[in-house]
Amino acid sequence: MEKKSNHFSGQLLDVMDYVSNSVMMPFIALLSTLLIGWITTPKFVIDEMERNGETFRRRHIYTVMIRYITPVLMLILFLQSTGILF
Repeated sequence: MEKKSNHFSGQLLDVMDYVSNSVMMPFIALLSTLLIGWITTPKFVIDEMERNGETFRRRHIYTVMIRYITPVLMLILFLQSTGILF
């Protein structure tokens, strides 16, 4: 009797690895930037960083990056990773 290899489980793990790395990570990063940039607002993060008397000198750059630039880049990365773009 010939022993069957467990080839199917290897393929399943490859598919799950691809979906996790190429689809879910960019999607979760996009959702995180939207959550921080628009729902909890950057002020919440800035206040947390300045809690112990520290100063966050680049708060304006951070606000622009987290609200406008990073979500656009994460959307492009997500669309590219799913094959919709490029």
